[in-house]
Amino acid sequence: MTANYPTADLLTPKQHIRVGCWNVRTLYQAGRLAQAAKEMDRYNISLLGMSEVRWTGTGKQRLNSGGVMIWSGRSDNIHHEGVALLVSKKHANTILQWKPVNERLLYVRLNSKYAKLSIVVAYAPIDNAEEETKDTFYSSLQAVLDYIPRHDVTMLLGDFNARVGQNSHNRSRVMGTHALGDITDNGERLV
Repeated sequence: MTANYPTADLLTPKQHIRVGCWNVRTLYQAGRLAQAAKEMDRYNISLLGMSEVRWTGTGKQRLNSGGVMIWSGRSDNIHHEGVALLVSKKHANTILQWKPVNERLLYVRLNSKYAKLSIVVAYAPIDNAEEETKDTFYSSLQAVLDYIPRHDVTMLLGDFNARVGQNSHNRSRVMGTHALGDITDNGERLV
């Protein structure tokens, strides 16, 4: 899907943007979307990737706050999984195109004078899911990443359902100190 005429500029040399990524557990309850948008404004977040949204179908919706929500959910009317991107009011006019891939992947391309920004919002299967399900997800993710124009700035947001464990030896540049448990297969792929 493409937007008509994006007018705003997202990435500029002197402007900072805040990006967030939340597993919201569900937006399929009254008031949850408004609550997420309010928290996004409170933390001054420009772009918010969300997983486990639990909305069905796909779409783009302008919110009362002026922001835009783009989502990709299941097509069988079952309220599980689902990913979304909330774009703040200030940057709502930067959306060039969006492509719902499936209930676990969403691609959105945003305009800027200096560089286009491609965002992929992902929600990976849990570690004990079937190997075929995990392989399908990662194959689809790679296909989306390969689709992105090479000159775009690429941002991958999401919940990869990985436990990174407490041992951050040789990983201090990509891993904080507040983890629990032992590393999983998904964690090894990311780290």
